[in-house]
Amino acid sequence: MAITDPPGSGSSSSTGRVSTGGSYGSGLAEMREIPFCPDSTADQVASGENTCELFEGESGEVEVLHSLSNTFRALPWSALRVGDICKVYARQTVPADLLLLWSSSGPQATVDIFWYDGDNTPMLRQVAALPATMPITRLGYGLEAASSSSSPSPGGGCVGCTNPVEACRQGGRWFTSQPHPELERLTVHFVPSRPNEPWCTFGSRPLLPRNAKLVSTPWIVGLVLFIGSDTKFAQNGGWAMYHARFPSGPSGGLSSPIPSSGGNVSQPPDPDPQETAAALERQTGIRWSTRFENVDDDGNCLMTAFWMGLRTLLFHYPGLSITPGETLPPTSVQFREVALEAIFASPGYLRCLENQLQLWLELDAAVLMSSMEDFFLLPEPLQEYILQLNQSCQYNGVPADMEDLVQGYQSSLRGSRTINGRSVFVPLGHLEMETLCELFQVRLQVIKSESVGRLGPLESLDPRIIPPRDILDRNPTFRRIVRLLNVRSNHYMVHLPLPPSDF
Repeated sequence: MAITDPPGSGSSSSTGRVSTGGSYGSGLAEMREIPFCPDSTADQVASGENTCELFEGESGEVEVLHSLSNTFRALPWSALRVGDICKVYARQTVPADLLLLWSSSGPQATVDIFWYDGDNTPMLRQVAALPATMPITRLGYGLEAASSSSSPSPGGGCVGCTNPVEACRQGGRWFTSQPHPELERLTVHFVPSRPNEPWCTFGSRPLLPRNAKLVSTPWIVGLVLFIGSDTKFAQNGGWAMYHARFPSGPSGGLSSPIPSSGGNVSQPPDPDPQETAAALERQTGIRWSTRFENVDDDGNCLMTAFWMGLRTLLFHYPGLSITPGETLPPTSVQFREVALEAIFASPGYLRCLENQLQLWLELDAAVLMSSMEDFFLLPEPLQEYILQLNQSCQYNGVPADMEDLVQGYQSSLRGSRTINGRSVFVPLGHLEMETLCELFQVRLQVIKSESVGRLGPLESLDPRIIPPRDILDRNPTFRRIVRLLNVRSNHYMVHLPLPPSDF
């Protein structure tokens, strides 16, 4: 089919969006077309396309999607080609510049891009949201599983296809901007095959550059955009330039040492585990389980964990009810709906929300996009709208319609959205959680997984033995306690109470 530039005007931003109009700064003639999951060849492994002297002999294996069988197979990094579909697991290194198509952590993934700025503080990257006609969720599960799953959406690129790879190929074409060393300099267009369907345009938010490390997200699936000398890593001089810029290695983040002001500072020894567990149950008057319970990762993870903890507590300890016969809704989604309406009706919350939004309008746009996690997790159209208001306020002196902005923000939290076949919710921000705890009179205890790694593997860790110094304790005067483990940026597990029998 013939490809032409989309109509209208405007330039690409760092967030993903659907183009409903706009002539982009560079036409498709100036961009590279990316083949989607090219067929395997006999000489692929020996070709060594994904190599560069700046990599200094790096090697490894990665799972790559086989186009004919729709299954992942291990291949050397050097065998990767542009357009390959890769699967990367937690604590593994990204082998090429990838566009994030799928994440086991919902709409985002957490990575460490220490080689770029010398700071190994984890960063969030967003999944590139594609039309519902693209069966991304069915990639990698074999032809039999794919053909027995739900059929493609009406009007999809490949009616009746039993191979999701072929359906994705016929669903549209991919184009990317030319290689550039700056991490933020990237534009990717997805041009659907269906006539008059809007383009999807993405910036740097879904980019996972080579040698980024997947910090805690269990696994991701990505489309290879650049390999070898075209990768951001090579464009920035590779390892030689990294060592020249940061001779002391990365700083900050998960692996940073304990700050000190002269001399070595060490953690005090942990108290006796049995004494810690006994003290927790004695001080709270609640009997607790010996394991954390996992929670589905759909953007509503924090609310689900909160609901599970409070609902179980009230079931076993009805004396902690704040009203006679107090019960919570039967599902976490219904609880979210009820809780949000109560939060939005709070005058104190509304004042704080207006102050937060005003701060976002006054911040430098680069700081807003890189440092405000609650902003980063909002739907892309709302991010774009806030950024436009930010620029209008700062450069044109045009005041924002705060009432309209508040309504837009609250609407984004109310409903779910579908990203590449998965229904997800926008995670609640710090302000919403603080108000929730006040309204429901909950003492919220949050433990960061990285702070308790010394105590043993999370899957076998007894939460009762975690020392108080490793716990963020909100509202310590409340008697209703919910205990959560923050495993990664927006995934949570819950520590459930047990019945008081034999207590």
